[in-house]
Amino acid sequence: MPLYQQLIIARDIAKAPELTSLLKQCATTVLSNGGAMRGFENHGLRALSHRLRNRRAMEEEQKYHWRARYISSYFDVSPDTVKEVERVLRLDENVLRFFTLRPKTQADLIRTRTGFRAALWAEERSVEKTAEVAREEKRRLFHEEP
Repeated sequence: MPLYQQLIIARDIAKAPELTSLLKQCATTVLSNGGAMRGFENHGLRALSHRLRNRRAMEEEQKYHWRARYISSYFDVSPDTVKEVERVLRLDENVLRFFTLRPKTQADLIRTRTGFRAALWAEERSVEKTAEVAREEKRRLFHEEP
């Protein structure tokens, strides 16, 4: 199962127990589908680079946000479970935005060296090797005295 990193941007007026229950619900979803939670990281209250509109705001509620709470979560799950976690976040009224990323790993870099890309990579290596052999040949010819 691949590692996913998720950044959650929540309203600044959200209460701590509400956010805690949201994170527990996300963790329960991950664990019930056979995934593993690696952890949560609270980045605290930060200023937004530009104002965000609250899509669910009523007349008396705050329509625009200039500050928000940032929370990161890290988990190993299948792609179907990620969709379920995103559905849970989409339904919560305290979540303004969320981003789910799958960071590249060393295994991803190795996988790209198969197939067509592997042929290109091997060709680049052979060109480098040919240039290195030519340099060595030149060095041997010009540095040896007859």
